[in-house]
Amino acid sequence: MDWWRIGLFLLVVGFFLLAGWNMAQARQIRQLETLTLTLADGALADVYAQTCPHPNWRILSPLPETAVLTGSPLPLLGTADWPGASQYRLEIRPVGAEQWTLLHNGRSAIRLGELGTWQTGAFPNGTYEIRLQAVGRNNIPLAETPDCQITVTLRSAP
Repeated sequence: MDWWRIGLFLLVVGFFLLAGWNMAQARQIRQLETLTLTLADGALADVYAQTCPHPNWRILSPLPETAVLTGSPLPLLGTADWPGASQYRLEIRPVGAEQWTLLHNGRSAIRLGELGTWQTGAFPNGTYEIRLQAVGRNNIPLAETPDCQITVTLRSAP
C-alpha cells in the first residue's frame, strides 16, 4: 500500500481544515472588535434609543450619521432576533426616495453579529437610509416590529 500517500493526503486535509477554522475565527474577532469599540462609548445609548429602540432589533454598526467610503464593503452589525420573524431584511434607499432596495435577506436570528454587508461600490455618493425589517412566514413584514433605521453618507476618498 501507499501509506505515505494516505499520510500526505491526511496532512493536507488537516492543514486546510485548520486554516479554514482560523480564518473564521479571525473574522469573528474583527466583528467583535468593531462592536466593542462601538458600544464602548456610553453616550451612544441615546442615539440607539432613537434609531433602533428595541435591544433585540438593532443595527449597531455603522453608527447613525456615519460617513463611509465608496467602494469598500461595509459590514452591518447588530441584532435581529424577533419573536414570530422567520427572516429579516436589510434594505437601503437614498434619503427622500420611496423605493427600498434589498441588501440582504437573513433566514436565522442573529445576536450581536453580522447582519449583512453593503457592497458600496455599486452605489453613487450620497446619503442613504438603511433599515432592518422583520418578515413573517408569509413573506410579509411584521407590523409589530419596532422601527430600526439609520442614515449613512457614502463619499469618495479625499
